[in-house]
Amino acid sequence: MVPVLHQLAGRGFKRTALGDLSYRGQRLSKAGKALGIIIQPSAGGHGGTFVPEGIRWVVARSLGWINRYRRLNIIFERTEAHLAAFIEIAFISILSRRLVRLVN
Repeated sequence: MVPVLHQLAGRGFKRTALGDLSYRGQRLSKAGKALGIIIQPSAGGHGGTFVPEGIRWVVARSLGWINRYRRLNIIFERTEAHLAAFIEIAFISILSRRLVRLVN
């Protein structure tokens, strides 16, 4: 996760990063603080039940949507750019279908 923080900081990200409770470590917290990123771990549920929590729920829902695209279930693209392009195509497909439903 520390390399991801370096990559985010290199792109100008200087806000709070949300994650589940596995991101509570001191090493990660120190690395984030040094890069100007605050790590905010949060529980996904209470008492065994799932409770959606703001933007984190949007990310989980979006990942669930693209899981329906078979090509993205196994990553066999040659470069990161190819994978990013296929993810964009998946979201364009999802959002265009949703827009058509809103118009009709």
